[in-house]
Amino acid sequence: MRVIALVSLIILVAGCSTLEKRMKSYVGSHRDHLIQRWGPPTQEAKLSTGGHSLVYVNTWGDGNGLYTCRKVFNTDEKEVVRSWTYSGCPLF
Repeated sequence: MRVIALVSLIILVAGCSTLEKRMKSYVGSHRDHLIQRWGPPTQEAKLSTGGHSLVYVNTWGDGNGLYTCRKVFNTDEKEVVRSWTYSGCPLF
């Protein structure tokens, strides 16, 4: 049982690190570069700072239920990616 828990923890940390590295790699890039790589966002909203929030949503289901992965990139007024966040994303 301890081996399974350890392997699960390693997968969790590695997957999280990979997604974080991938998203972090766009900080400092123009939004067009992100869209060129990821395609058009699922949603987009204008921010009060003059930039935009680009939201990518993926939904899938399996025998255990319906899941949603939400990745958000925020740009400044020059449309340069400045921050990101994610929730509900698989870590593998």
